[in-house]
Amino acid sequence: EGPYSKGSKESGATDQSHSSQRRSFSEEYRGVTTVDLMKREGSSLGLTISGGSDKDGKPRVSNLRPGGLAARSDQLNVGDYIKSVNGINLSKLRHDEIISLLKNIGERVVLEVEYELPPFVQTPSGVITKTIDVCLHKEGNSFGFVMRGGFHEDWRRSRPLVVTYVRPGGPADR
Repeated sequence: EGPYSKGSKESGATDQSHSSQRRSFSEEYRGVTTVDLMKREGSSLGLTISGGSDKDGKPRVSNLRPGGLAARSDQLNVGDYIKSVNGINLSKLRHDEIISLLKNIGERVVLEVEYELPPFVQTPSGVITKTIDVCLHKEGNSFGFVMRGGFHEDWRRSRPLVVTYVRPGGPADR
């Protein structure tokens, strides 16, 4: 039971609440991003991974430890699938091999992450939109929120930019 392993009380509850995200979704509704993290020697990323070739599906983030490096990066969400770590494809690795890889990866960790795109929703007629200016000051390299969607070369995969998570206590929350 390390910081990346499945099975703690916290991650168990998270696994249940996000079980609907385990379904496979068509490529049209997926996005891929790269998350680049720098960790100190001997420290953890602060995330729990479930899945693997011997488990119930693709490796995915099942928990982000509040205050941990992964949560503070504001680049990951619970339910995101981890496709590769530092260029190493995880699709054929067992859960224990993925955990070992993450524990021994070194200081720079580059994750290729697949996520579900927010659904495209047409604005109903009669809805009045409002635009406001908000000024946020970065904390480190982050504004304290995760955004998904945006422009894609394939117009069918373009989505409105959506804030999917606001980190409690971060700049966007204050």
